[in-house]
Amino acid sequence: MGKELTVGHVLKEKYEIVSKYGAGSLGDDVYIGKHRELEREILIRVLPPSMTSDSELSQRFIQGVRLTASLQHPNILPAYDAGDEDGNFYFVTGFEKGFFLDQYIEQRGKLEEKEAVNIIIALADALKEAWESKKIIHRNICPKTILLAKGNHPMLTDFGLAKSQESSGKALTMTGFTVGNPQYMSPEQVNAEKELDFHADMYCLGLVFYEMLAGHPAFQDKSQVALMDAQATKQPASLKTENSKVSERCIKVMNQMIEKDRNKRFSSWKDLIKGLNSLLEEEKPKKVPQKPASDEADKKLKEFIKIVAAEKKRKLKRNITIIFIIANIIVVLIAVKYVMDKNKKADENPKDAPEAINFP
Repeated sequence: MGKELTVGHVLKEKYEIVSKYGAGSLGDDVYIGKHRELEREILIRVLPPSMTSDSELSQRFIQGVRLTASLQHPNILPAYDAGDEDGNFYFVTGFEKGFFLDQYIEQRGKLEEKEAVNIIIALADALKEAWESKKIIHRNICPKTILLAKGNHPMLTDFGLAKSQESSGKALTMTGFTVGNPQYMSPEQVNAEKELDFHADMYCLGLVFYEMLAGHPAFQDKSQVALMDAQATKQPASLKTENSKVSERCIKVMNQMIEKDRNKRFSSWKDLIKGLNSLLEEEKPKKVPQKPASDEADKKLKEFIKIVAAEKKRKLKRNITIIFIIANIIVVLIAVKYVMDKNKKADENPKDAPEAINFP
């Protein structure tokens, strides 16, 4: 059994302990260290005694780190080394300043849908790379193993429990032993199925997705047995009741990620990422069903005929009005001329003046 490491201790003459960082998802001690050769900050994780007492699990741990040391992806914290020193089983990874996702959710509460979707897309792409390049599954995805580095750049850490199907011939198996965190564990892991694939990681990532949007884990039982039973048989509370701002499309994608039957989950990481990307697109308005071209043409022709008829009626009414006005004007002019002619005649032929009266 190893002893607790202290500040200043140097593992394998390369990895210097600088400070205690906290506890990992498996109860492992996490230290910030310095890589003396590379002269950069690192994370050093040391397995708890409960794990190192089992030599097979210790070897599984070291094997997992070595499997993932070759992975190169911007959303995977690089692994450097793993080993055993005086009973201390450790593994060394890169280090970036930031917050682990559990701390971020505790501070922020429910995340906006767009922010959560972008984080899940980045992590899904990292897991896609691990699976497609090495057939590696993480098996321990949870907020404590997701680092949000500068600029909210998500990075997967803690590939210590990773397993590759490609090396299944050499892989270590432990009958009846369940690997993972019960609060973020797929039904396949709960049932200790030997043949796990990427669907197990997809389920766990779906639980993380739920937690970011709801502000709390999907299952919150205190008992590990109860948690494992929930993963195998129960559904979390509807996300719509936990966060009314989440779109129905988003809930549909998340629900498919956490289907109990892995065959009902997305068929590949590519399909999942496609579904997630669609959530970032503006929802297009529904198209109104188009009528057949012939019907549309008939409708337009009828409308045209109706417009022409109305225009003719309007013009006829206008013409009648104009004629009526002109006729009245003519009548008035004739009347005026008649009066003027009559007055003129009167002026030209005055009546005989009366005879003058002579007074005596």
